[in-house]
Amino acid sequence: IRVPEVFGKYDNFDFSSCRNIPLIINTMFKKKNKKISLDLNIKKSYIFASDLAKISIKIFFKNKKKFQTFNVCNDKPYSLIHILSIIRKIWYKKSFEYIENNNLKLVNISRKFSNKKIKRFLKIKRMNNLKSSIHKTILWYKKFYKI
Repeated sequence: IRVPEVFGKYDNFDFSSCRNIPLIINTMFKKKNKKISLDLNIKKSYIFASDLAKISIKIFFKNKKKFQTFNVCNDKPYSLIHILSIIRKIWYKKSFEYIENNNLKLVNISRKFSNKKIKRFLKIKRMNNLKSSIHKTILWYKKFYKI
């Protein structure tokens, strides 16, 4: 099973080592004056950790052939601007400051995994909903950190 960026409950929310979605959530809710540097041109595929676990179990029990490779991810890559807009819509009262760090200003980088094979294999039409996955992550974060 190959995965892109995984996020969700029990994620690493440490400023020095976390990935994009936990970094944005943590910055928005914990540090009031913290500015982070984001490369807004990059588009990535994501997967919610709970969805990854469920799909992994299904693959394990259904896969008769050994050594098959599957990409497990959302149906399309998302930019950090899109992720920011989702988080702002969920918690519209929170402000967020970031510094655009577009090192490759003219290049639009897209790290897309194709999930057609896994969707055919499991006979599903859609992998997961990014907005509801981020919402679940934020609810867990607020409860865990008592915000």
